[in-house]
Order: sequence, then structure tokens, then C-alpha cells
Amino acid sequence: METSKDNKEERDVLVEQARDAMQRGDRVMAIALLTQAIVNHPDNAEAYQLRGRVRYETGDIRGAKEDAEKMLQLDPQRLNTLTGDFQAEGTEKKARKHTSFLNPHGI
Repeated sequence: METSKDNKEERDVLVEQARDAMQRGDRVMAIALLTQAIVNHPDNAEAYQLRGRVRYETGDIRGAKEDAEKMLQLDPQRLNTLTGDFQAEGTEKKARKHTSFLNPHGI
């Protein structure tokens, strides 16, 4: 019987393998591993965050935006990490615009 600890360890293994692939510059493998992590654990905000970053780096802006939106639905506290990624490209305002639906009144 699989426990929640086993479940978390499995999720962590896929994400760590994806991080290793990213460090090697193997974006195709990183996306594949993160997609598998998401299929297995659709509540994994970190996997969406990382896959969105890789998608952004490969020019898949639409995919990056979709992953960012899902990540923020799961864990709104990750907004700072998202804007940090976009800030490196000078597009922090775009990231905030794309995520304004989370806080439409600016509160």
C-alpha cells in the first residue's frame, strides 16, 4: 500500500530528475519529466512552476502562461517566484498583468 510519504517521494524524484535535466540543458527531458510529475500529481505547483520556466526559455510563451496560471491557482504564494523568473527578462509587468485575475482589485 502506497503511503502519502511514498507519494511525496515519488513526486520529489521526478522534480529532481527534471532539475538535473535543466542543469544539463536537456529541456526536452525536463519538460517530459515535469509533465509526468503533473500527470501523477496534478496538485504539484512546483512542477507547474518549473515546466513553465522551461517553456518560457524555449519560447513557448502560451504554455508558460498556462503553467503559471495553474501554479498560482494551486499556490498563490508562488507569485514572487514567478515574477523573479520574468524579472530576469525585464517582463515583470507582463507577469503581473497575466496574473491580475488572482487579485483584480489590487488588494
